[in-house]
Amino acid sequence: DKKLPYDNKSRIILATYLEKKGELAIQNNRKVLAYKLWEKAAKFANDEASLLIGLGLHYLEVDYQETENVERAIKLFKKGIELMPNLDIGHANLALALYYGKGDSIQAHQHASTALKINPNNHDARKLLKLIEKRI
Repeated sequence: DKKLPYDNKSRIILATYLEKKGELAIQNNRKVLAYKLWEKAAKFANDEASLLIGLGLHYLEVDYQETENVERAIKLFKKGIELMPNLDIGHANLALALYYGKGDSIQAHQHASTALKINPNNHDARKLLKLIEKRI
């Protein structure tokens, strides 16, 4: 990895700016531009778990059935979890991507369970676990 020539605060500001520009691009039906902006934002946010997880969510919100989006989201969620293993939303969002995007009930169940162990009040993880357990 190349070291970015900005301090941490500047990188977070740039990543947040690019994230918001991507959101605007989506609102203007400019998906390709949004993806480029979010990819750039992820590079600036490479050590900021919550930003990476937020970027992953954008890909799923645009189209969770598009394989490339699911892969991008999963990569960002995993990086966020690697940086902050005790961040329940990282595990919950990864579980959603694995279940709905890839149909992987087993890994989805594991990550949803982890999210609930970290935060018993994570309602998304609880709902997903119930849904998975009904289908198993």
